[in-house]
Amino acid sequence: MPSSAPLPSRPAAAPVRSRGGALAAVAGAALLAAACGGEDPFAIRATLETSLDTVVVYPLRGGQSLFPTALDLFGRSAVRPALRGGVAPNFDIAFDTDAQGRVLLYPARLVASPPGGSPRTGFQVTGTAFDALDIAPNSGYRFDSLQVVTAGQTVIVEAQGVSTSGLYCAGTSSMHAKLVVDSVARGTGAVHLRVRNNPNCGFRGLTAGVPKD
Repeated sequence: MPSSAPLPSRPAAAPVRSRGGALAAVAGAALLAAACGGEDPFAIRATLETSLDTVVVYPLRGGQSLFPTALDLFGRSAVRPALRGGVAPNFDIAFDTDAQGRVLLYPARLVASPPGGSPRTGFQVTGTAFDALDIAPNSGYRFDSLQVVTAGQTVIVEAQGVSTSGLYCAGTSSMHAKLVVDSVARGTGAVHLRVRNNPNCGFRGLTAGVPKD
């Protein structure tokens, strides 16, 4: 009589998670959050420190063909407006002055219209002193429009930024900065300004160190 074939083994039942176990998991997550100071341990965090730079730029229409007239925020440098590879601009903001000694801030899109497009740049003037401004607001920016400022006024900037490979911050995530014009030199029209730049896309903190916001 032939031997019978072995019965197929029955798959092990999935473990049942008790209500007590679920509560323990929630409690564990709460303890982890408490250990992190109440912060979400899985949240995206900034990794780069903000930078403070003193910059000198010259009027765009001042005739100083060899002097920088624009600002590359991510690159932290004053530059002559140009197109990288003939495709995208190498700057975020260009500067000029008027007869009243005011400073004109031009977003890149008002100066250059290259095939690859220009970065989106917005300005917002605030009554808060430069050193006292800790964080950039979520809204209230005037995008791709001329901004006129006087010495001592703080300007908050929301920008996509530019890099050698194109836009630095893509999509809806932006980088932020604040700047203040300290003085405008008579004769040359040289604009002396300070810039605090946050290179972390999507973060708005504008104090020294790695931003938390």
